[in-house]
Amino acid sequence: MAERFLDEEIQLIQLTHDQTMLLRRFGRDRRMVVSGCAGSGKTVMAVEQAKWLTREKGLDVAFVCFNRKLADYLKQRERDSGVAFFTFHSLATHLGHRAPGVTMPTYAGDPPQEFWDEELPEVLMDAASELGGSYDAVMIDEAQDLHNHWLTALMATLRDEENSYVWLFMDANQQVYDARLDVPKEFRPFDLTVNCRNTQAIHREVMKKYRGEIVPEALGPEGRQPELYQVDDQPAQVAAVIERLCGREEVPPQDVVVLSSHGFEKSEVAQSPMGSYRLVPERNQPGKRIHFSSIRGFKGLESKVVILCELEDTDELSRDAQLYVGISRAVNHCVIVAPKP
Repeated sequence: MAERFLDEEIQLIQLTHDQTMLLRRFGRDRRMVVSGCAGSGKTVMAVEQAKWLTREKGLDVAFVCFNRKLADYLKQRERDSGVAFFTFHSLATHLGHRAPGVTMPTYAGDPPQEFWDEELPEVLMDAASELGGSYDAVMIDEAQDLHNHWLTALMATLRDEENSYVWLFMDANQQVYDARLDVPKEFRPFDLTVNCRNTQAIHREVMKKYRGEIVPEALGPEGRQPELYQVDDQPAQVAAVIERLCGREEVPPQDVVVLSSHGFEKSEVAQSPMGSYRLVPERNQPGKRIHFSSIRGFKGLESKVVILCELEDTDELSRDAQLYVGISRAVNHCVIVAPKP
């Protein structure tokens, strides 16, 4: 299986390149909203546009997303690009600490939800007002997770709010948080119509949860059908799948991720023995360590193999969105472990 993954990867890389070149035709547009299904290359395009503006135009560019793991991954991978990578909340904290007149809210324990939804956006607005513009362009990935007043705060960080580059990249089907963003009318729409990440077999499963006027297509390799196991003992089944994939199928453990509706500490699967392998919350660990994450925490990222589990505990309002996000993280193969019906 690992050898077949390599052949499929070449085709998918070419599709992503072709789609990025198509979007590049609109590179001079100051306001863009780029919409596409999971796997259509939105993050790749957002990064490439940010790097192009930095390299070719000498601009100070901020790349902003919602997911901390995605921001950390891009910050490490693109550390020499000159682009500043943030989550929305880390940008607010960064500028808040730079502004002497801004007081950062502090809490003895975990901050309430109001801290993330209201207080940090206010910090960002106050810091931008005191410091003035800090950036010439902002690329916003996962824009469907932003609130309207968050976008207003991000616009305030620009040196020229009227003419600076602001591009939004979004997919309403990945809205796993309670957020609402009304895109301003001046943003020019651009629809991505090709899935560049997933094999066709995975794409067909993802489309069962997709809602949108434009139905995307997959032009990559056919791949293999996702596997479904309905069992009473999910930890044991996940362990058996890992042993097979990383043993007989020769898939490196670093190419596998286990995704759950729970975080690491609250997951029965994460806290159970996995034979000769071990589940860990960090990515790309050496040896027989396999990354474990909540579905929400892995949004925006991808892995050659995804094992989904503990899906019965997803909340009803976000269940379809979490399934859509979880399955679409798999580039080459997806395994679903679920309870018996």
